[in-house]
Amino acid sequence: MKRRVDPGLALRRLARLRLLVGIMVAVSLVAAARALPGQWDVTEDKLFTLSDATRSVLEKLDEPLLIRAFITSDLPQPYGQLRRYLQDILNAYHDAGHGYVGIEIVDPEADPTAAASLEAMGIPRLQLQVIKDDRAEIRQAYLAVVAEYLDKREIIPVVESDVGFEYRLTTMVKNLLGFVRPKIGVMQGAGGVDWEDLKNFRALLQNDYELMPVFPGQEAIPAYIKALVVPGLSSPLEPVARYAIDQFLLGGRGVMTFAANGAIDDARAGVHLSPAEAHSHDWLRDYGVSVKPGVVMDVVSGRIALDQRQGLQAFRNMVDYPFMVKVVNANRDHPVTRGLEGIIIPFAAPLSLADDAPGDVLMSTSRQAAVQPGPDFNLDPLVPLRQRFSGQTGRQEHLALTSQGGLSSAFDDRPDGAPDMPTTHIDSAEHTRLMVVGSRAILDDDFIAGENLWFLLNSMDWLTGGEDLISLRSRGVTQRPLPHLSSNARNAWKALWMFGMPGLVVLAGLWRWWVLKRRRSALMQHAGI
Repeated sequence: MKRRVDPGLALRRLARLRLLVGIMVAVSLVAAARALPGQWDVTEDKLFTLSDATRSVLEKLDEPLLIRAFITSDLPQPYGQLRRYLQDILNAYHDAGHGYVGIEIVDPEADPTAAASLEAMGIPRLQLQVIKDDRAEIRQAYLAVVAEYLDKREIIPVVESDVGFEYRLTTMVKNLLGFVRPKIGVMQGAGGVDWEDLKNFRALLQNDYELMPVFPGQEAIPAYIKALVVPGLSSPLEPVARYAIDQFLLGGRGVMTFAANGAIDDARAGVHLSPAEAHSHDWLRDYGVSVKPGVVMDVVSGRIALDQRQGLQAFRNMVDYPFMVKVVNANRDHPVTRGLEGIIIPFAAPLSLADDAPGDVLMSTSRQAAVQPGPDFNLDPLVPLRQRFSGQTGRQEHLALTSQGGLSSAFDDRPDGAPDMPTTHIDSAEHTRLMVVGSRAILDDDFIAGENLWFLLNSMDWLTGGEDLISLRSRGVTQRPLPHLSSNARNAWKALWMFGMPGLVVLAGLWRWWVLKRRRSALMQHAGI
């Protein structure tokens, strides 16, 4: 007589066996991970792995370096995660320091002496809002890092995020080792942005660079200037100034110019663009770059807040503004834009690069862009996108270009009236660095933030030959903006999520039911039922 087997019991036993095997494998993997030395960094930007640039700096240490992190314990998220990150990255500095790097993690609340030291160093207490017992409370805390080397000290008073932290700490170590901040000249004259109007730009760069005004039309650019910024000209350059910039560029030093077709006025009635004079950017043609007329507008754009009123009711509305172009085509092979996906270029002039020019396109619009001709630009944000792009043929426009290669001088000899140069006339050079950005407004306080700031800082590094630190600064700053979709594409995706996904769930359920039915039939047949 055959023994009767319950098919349901057999299935349950098989499920228990699979669960037991899975638990045993998981426990074994956890035990092996704890027993093996080191760590496995699976983050996209390798946030917990020191870069080669940092290791190169640490190799130059010949005296002990002490890095102390003053972090209040038991902080809520995301600060608790930040504390863990600081512990991991500082341990990496210690391991790469060849015995010269010491680290300390100090809780100022548990150490009154540490709290007094922080107060003496001028490090502020932070006011953090925490939720405790379903109530919002304000808690004082410290998130600071102090590095000491010989008789010198560098401080990060507030660590706000893990983004860019390795760059800040490695820069601090470089300063302690005596590295000199590169000097960058900011050209004055020819209708460019005035030195006093660049206070925010200068403040954001002062930790990494030493900025100073220069006057190429009046005097030679000093030899200690490593790069030159030309902040948006609105009138043509005099030959003497053009010659000074020409020789500076051919001398192997970097030049970055913001070449827009106008400057934004501080107009309360609305946005107004004062057009630049004709031929203001003709000097760039000597190096294969042309600034075309008009202002670029793109369907893929940033948004601005507008205060509007209907009757007695006032409200704020967010609208797409096509003159704040969102960069969707950044050169991923260039160190300046690699990893940056959230750059916005406002009120940009379209650029072009000659076929024989030794350069690259750094940033471009989408293929739905157009150019509004001037000089009477209509920048009213209340104009609907459909009306603004009516009759326009979408095409891609270039927003930023770079030239890194052989260039020839635009001058056969020194022009009359040119100041004495530290070197003789240079006819050509094989290694040059020129960057042209078709926007002057990107230097304004309203736009010099977020990834725009990272782009400007990366550009300064590239101009001064500091590409090794660009990768550090850009770690973790990558955004993931959604691609722009047409109306038909959006409707297709809506239909997929409304009907396609439920349909897939139903099909998966039917397939599972069929599999279980076949398995039960096989067991019953095997048991002779």
